[in-house]
Amino acid sequence: MTQEQLAEAIESQGTYIGRVERGEQNIQLQTLEKIAEALHTQIAITFDHEQYERFKADEWIWKIVLLLKEQDHEQQQRAYRILREVFTNF
Repeated sequence: MTQEQLAEAIESQGTYIGRVERGEQNIQLQTLEKIAEALHTQIAITFDHEQYERFKADEWIWKIVLLLKEQDHEQQQRAYRILREVFTNF
């Protein structure tokens, strides 16, 4: 994703993204959340790039996470209970 594409996704400007990347611009938590959402990730993962790469390298886990991310909280809880039940009794 280019700086311009990311900026568009978070309703900002490409120059702002560039300043953030270079450490010239402070960023608000709200903006960081928008960036994480645009990149289909979580804020915590953005701080641990090594963990993020391991996580994303596992195609099936990544597919499950993206699928769950599209669901509301209740559906996410239901999916968790189902998976927990399946793997507990496996």
